[in-house]
Amino acid sequence: MKEKNFKKNFIWNALGLSMNAFNSLFFLIVVKYINGMSDAGIFTYAFSLISLFYVVSTYYTRTYQISNYNNDKSFNQFLSSRLIFSTMSLVLIILFVMINRFDFYKCLIIILLMLFRTVEAISDCFYGLNQEKEELYKAGFSLFLKGFLSLLIFGLIDYVSNNLLLSILSIFLTNLIIFIFYDLKNFKKYNTEKIRFDISKLELISKESFSIFIFTFLSIYLANMQKYILNYYVTNELQTVFGILIMPATMLALVGNYLILPFI
Repeated sequence: MKEKNFKKNFIWNALGLSMNAFNSLFFLIVVKYINGMSDAGIFTYAFSLISLFYVVSTYYTRTYQISNYNNDKSFNQFLSSRLIFSTMSLVLIILFVMINRFDFYKCLIIILLMLFRTVEAISDCFYGLNQEKEELYKAGFSLFLKGFLSLLIFGLIDYVSNNLLLSILSIFLTNLIIFIFYDLKNFKKYNTEKIRFDISKLELISKESFSIFIFTFLSIYLANMQKYILNYYVTNELQTVFGILIMPATMLALVGNYLILPFI
């Protein structure tokens, strides 16, 4: 790695990862105190559910994207696979809420959160390119900016409108705008490769990424399994109480990520 970028990459990556990881807790706190216990319970369940489908969106191909030392796969092939998996996760989440016959309000919360996380998933592919170019600080700054502005705008809109759907829509639009005007701008400025759809190595990318995908999927599922099950047996208010009770453990896991991931 270029010595001049090492410190900058480390600091911004740490800040970006931390803001991105802790945001879910901050969102829950805002929803609880503004919208009430019932909405906070729905939000707790929806956010944990979306975390599982987010793994499908990314399929964790970034691991192989940044270790593609043979250069046998292009960025367009990785981006195309990411778009396919992201579309697949959106379809799956819609089918999931339909099969479970959630009420319209709950369905909209889940789908809007999935749209928000889909932008994150597509952005992550561009972050992998930043990492390949030894400019990880750009990805870290993007994560920090999205996290900070999303939390600020979410809190303000929710406080003024007391409308959870409108607040979630605001964080989706915030992330989309930053993606268009910052992430894509960086891509066009520092990379000559034109974006085009190319699925010629989709099968190979899928096979190479499958082991880490299934490991991550099961890890997220086991970490949130209680929330998934409680959704069918308890009220939204009790779901909120459970989310608050396990918050210390969640905080410890996030702190662990904060300390370890920047070094990796």
